[in-house]
Amino acid sequence: MFDQTSVYLLLVVFATGLFISARGTWRVVSKSAVAGGWLDKLTLGLYVISLGFMAFEWLGESYLMRTGLSRAIFGSLGFVAWMGAVLAAAKTLLGKPTQNWVWGGSAALMILIGCGVSMWSYERYSRLFNHFVVFNIDACIGQVMPSDAFKGYADNGEEVELFQFNTDDRVFSEFASQFSIRYARFENALIQTADADKQANCHGWVFTNGKFLLRGTGVETILRSNQYRLVTEPQANDIVIYRDVTGKILHTALVQAVLGDGTVIAESKWGIDKRVLHRPEDQPYSNRLQYYRTDRLSHSIRIVESQPAAEEKVHLTSAK
Repeated sequence: MFDQTSVYLLLVVFATGLFISARGTWRVVSKSAVAGGWLDKLTLGLYVISLGFMAFEWLGESYLMRTGLSRAIFGSLGFVAWMGAVLAAAKTLLGKPTQNWVWGGSAALMILIGCGVSMWSYERYSRLFNHFVVFNIDACIGQVMPSDAFKGYADNGEEVELFQFNTDDRVFSEFASQFSIRYARFENALIQTADADKQANCHGWVFTNGKFLLRGTGVETILRSNQYRLVTEPQANDIVIYRDVTGKILHTALVQAVLGDGTVIAESKWGIDKRVLHRPEDQPYSNRLQYYRTDRLSHSIRIVESQPAAEEKVHLTSAK
């Protein structure tokens, strides 16, 4: 997915691409320019490495391709196109100075186009697929939307935004059937407790009784408002919170048992996928985990039906 690493790589590609384009164009214009300096080689090497990482990510995690074959075909074509641009720049930068305006201009143009595509892709994915990144859902199979009919509230009255996921049953069934492929490395570490469903994600399973999807920011509100506290020795009914390096909440699990040897058994719903029992470390989200406990009898937040807007109330009244 387009996570922080992807953002950094896109910025690297953008910056180095601009540098290569400027230097390449200068090579063409200036007779005295000498190609092949250490700065050129270092920059070009960084550019190639960044493109390589991006290509592999595209092949493995493309939001636009639903099947492995289409990802391989379009990803490979994209990779070839990118490398063509790099090789064109390399010839301009590392070869002998040339006065061939067609070659030099084309190389610079290819790099600039590549940079533009990189930044456009990042902006587009950020805008269109933000919900899917947050909720760990494949964007191809449906749509995440805020709930209009219900609102969630923490104990202090602070609102916790609720979300719902809509998709065609056939498409969702196809998605759910590929769980073992997506998480093959955990094949022997999981015990399934429930089939996949599109009603809730991991946070929603814990805090809304499996009725809605929640954001990690909503979980932050719940932890603060419902007086959860950090604990170092987990026990049954504690929750496990997983965070990334910036502290953003990625996943929530529920402690179901602590064995005699200290092994913790957690249960969690993996996005809109299956619900499984697992050790806290056996999951694809993060190794940065913490245990939280509350004195409340339940983890569920208060969910109420939304009131109709004022103008709707007037309309309903006049209709009577």
